[in-house]
Amino acid sequence: MFMLSEGEDHMAMTAQPALVAVHDMRKVPGWSPVRGELRYGPWRISVWAEPIHPGTSSLDHWVVSPLPNTMLRVAVMDAAVNANNGADAAEMGHHAVDTLAAELRRRPSALDGVEAAHRRLHVPSRGPFRQPMATCAVVDLSMTSPSGRWVISADSEVWLRERSWHSVAGDALTPAARRDWDGWLREHPGAGDRERWSAQEAILGSPGAWNNPSVGAFAELKPASGEFGPVEEIVVSSDGARLSPDILNSGRLHDHLRNDLQVVSAGHGHPWPHGDVTVLHVSWDGRHDAGLM
Repeated sequence: MFMLSEGEDHMAMTAQPALVAVHDMRKVPGWSPVRGELRYGPWRISVWAEPIHPGTSSLDHWVVSPLPNTMLRVAVMDAAVNANNGADAAEMGHHAVDTLAAELRRRPSALDGVEAAHRRLHVPSRGPFRQPMATCAVVDLSMTSPSGRWVISADSEVWLRERSWHSVAGDALTPAARRDWDGWLREHPGAGDRERWSAQEAILGSPGAWNNPSVGAFAELKPASGEFGPVEEIVVSSDGARLSPDILNSGRLHDHLRNDLQVVSAGHGHPWPHGDVTVLHVSWDGRHDAGLM
């Protein structure tokens, strides 16, 4: 997604077929999230990915790809789909995440990959939020130690477990923009997709509202980046997973994805449990030699 509010997800802005109200996603025929386990050398990667609703196309994307510099790249991308772009909205979202994935697979530097995708996506003649846009979280993992580097644009997430779990990046919005946007959301709880996006264009449509905007959104890209290590576990996710330190520190990640996230909770404000969700849970097992396994 682009940005609605803390814990909000892509469901309120995606050009999708009409969706049936669902209280418990696990009871819907055809509910079958993508789940799998990957291993590359000392790293284990658990994948959980599912769309907003069975039968729809997810606008998230994920990458697990070895790099030529003895690193392993894991990344999650989340399209920002402006409902006011009409029939082209979903296509623009797919184009954004596909472009990011392609650049991240071929660039040794994650930051270079994100910046290259941005150059391909941003068209100066288009207005704010009328671009193909996506958030992303990218982690490059060392093959010799439980360490690495991360890059984040907007509100995709990287969580690290050192002594405890913590998120590595701050708010994508400036404090003033966050106050104004959260205030608008409180005052318009029943707003539809187009109304929300019109409000986003008015409140958040200036680069000055952002510490870290989506790839493609504005002329200037300001991704956050850093290094880490040693760590025991890493989670890379789209914000549709609605993660928190409490969920991760209690060891409830997979139970949260399988159960909590699949049920409409009190005060949720939407007729189905979640938006597009992608989570890569990465852990280090140093007993194994580097190499494809």
